[in-house]
Amino acid sequence: MQAEAAGIEPEAIMNPILLKPTNDTGSQVIINGKPIGVMAAREYYRHKKEYIPAIMDAYHELEKSMISL
Repeated sequence: MQAEAAGIEPEAIMNPILLKPTNDTGSQVIINGKPIGVMAAREYYRHKKEYIPAIMDAYHELEKSMISL
C-alpha cells in the first residue's frame, strides 16, 4: 500500500520477511520474495536472527535506489 501511495512499483525487498499464515500456529516464510518453507511460530522465532542479513541486504538495496533518484 505504501508503494502505491508513493506512486512506485512494489518490490519484494520492500518487505524482506513476509509471513503468510497457513494455520493458527504457523506460516509460510518468504524472504526477499523466495519461499523458504512453512514454520511453526516457535521455529520461526528460533531462527529469526538468521534472517537479519537478508533484511540488511534489502535495506541497502533500497538505500541505493533512493540515492539514484
